[in-house]
Amino acid sequence: MQQQTPEGCIPQVRPNSQGVAGRLADRLGMTYHRSALLMRIRRLMVDYPTGATDSLGWLLDVANGRGLCIVSRSAAGNAANIPGEAILSNEELAAALCLLEHPNEVQPLRVTAQLISAAGVDRAQLERLIVCERIQPVLSSLAQQALKVDPEHSEWKWVAEVCGAPQRDTPLLHWTRLAEPVPGVLPVASGKWRLVA
Repeated sequence: MQQQTPEGCIPQVRPNSQGVAGRLADRLGMTYHRSALLMRIRRLMVDYPTGATDSLGWLLDVANGRGLCIVSRSAAGNAANIPGEAILSNEELAAALCLLEHPNEVQPLRVTAQLISAAGVDRAQLERLIVCERIQPVLSSLAQQALKVDPEHSEWKWVAEVCGAPQRDTPLLHWTRLAEPVPGVLPVASGKWRLVA
């Protein structure tokens, strides 16, 4: 029987039978808030249906439709029916993929990393979203890992500066999930890596 919660209340999330937390916030040992950005995205899902049944799947469809292909859904949606950047900016897309109330999955974080690694983000808008949506711990962890691959990457240095040091020793994902090997002369990798952009 499903637990009933009063209207407007956030249900408590408990770990599953394997002890894995159900939301990203649980993994970070944090609480999450009612995100105005996520409420807006749910409204956009109605106006721009892609076939996704949840907001995270819809966000991945939008990212894939914009050419961000580091991660794609197995049941890819209708990429022709996605909102343009004037309706949902890349900064909003990146922030929305990092929201603490999403399921505890690292794949969407790779798309955010690809967006930031490609450079060209509006820093003022992204900084406002980082603070408003309370995603500093997520982006701080991503920045720490991205800077292992490219210590001079200007966008990631800025993100690390804005978000501060990670609050936990264990990263949300390993740096190799944000990068790809650089091909060598032979059909094997050169031993060098670059951020996926």
